[in-house]
Parts: sequence; C-alpha cells; structure tokens
Amino acid sequence: MSVSFHNDEAGLEHQAKMPDVPKPEALPDEAEIKARVMPLMPIRCAGTLSASARSRCVRSTSAAISARGRRTAKANMWIRAASRLPDDPAIHRCVLAYASDMTLLDTALVPHGRSVFERSIMGASLDTRCGFIAPFRADEWLLYTQDSPNLHGARGFAAG
Repeated sequence: MSVSFHNDEAGLEHQAKMPDVPKPEALPDEAEIKARVMPLMPIRCAGTLSASARSRCVRSTSAAISARGRRTAKANMWIRAASRLPDDPAIHRCVLAYASDMTLLDTALVPHGRSVFERSIMGASLDTRCGFIAPFRADEWLLYTQDSPNLHGARGFAAG
C-alpha cells in the first residue's frame, strides 16, 4: 500500500460529472441479491457469503452490460457502512479503504464472463493505493465507479 499525507488547504477544485445512475433506494439491497445469487454459487462460496457478517451495504447500479450486449469492465455501485460510525474522519477513511478493494477483481473479470467464485480463479490484491481528496462519511451512500482497462497474463489493473 502506498500512503500519502497532506494537510487541508485552500486551492483549485474540480470533480468529474456524476454518472446518470439510479439512486441507492431504487436498487435491490444485498439481502435480495444474495437470495437470487446464492443458489447459483458453488457450495464453498455460498457458505462463506452466508456466514460472513457484512459491515457494509452495497447496491449495484448495473450488470456491467453495454448497449450492444457486450460485457464491459466498468461498474457503478453505491456503498456505505451498515451502521452509523463515530465522527472521527480516520475511521471513515479506514472503512472506505477496506470496502474499496472488495469488488475490483469482479470488475476485471466481468468482460471474460468469469467470477471470483470459480475454483480456477486465485484472486488477490497485490498493490493498493487510496487517495482521499475531500472529506466524506463512509456511513452515507457513496457512488463507487470502477473500471479495469487491462487484464493480461493472469494480472490485471482496476481502479475505483
């Protein structure tokens, strides 16, 4: 992990335009998705997923399918902590850093019709960098936009 520290200071600001995606309240919650997906998963994965106490909420905005029906290495999802967090910004950064790595491998595999739940996939994050530019609360909905421009030789790059 690469870490950089910076004191808050005034300066120039800009931000990419928010994608046109449904609001989190309009999307199925994780329990609804689990009920639909778990019967299709290998037993070893379904057991792990059902036993894990998730500390965050996720609501995916798309199935990563382009207009031409081709799978794309892009995903948008709303994420937040499952419960209210203390006001300490360091806690919010830690929670978001943890959550930010949970679906990047999925985004890289989607164009190939593959899944992290397959026995032949050995998934691991090798290098991670998190940059927190502006204040945020990890217990409020945050839109997490991800893409994977390259996957080659069993290694890939994904960013969110």
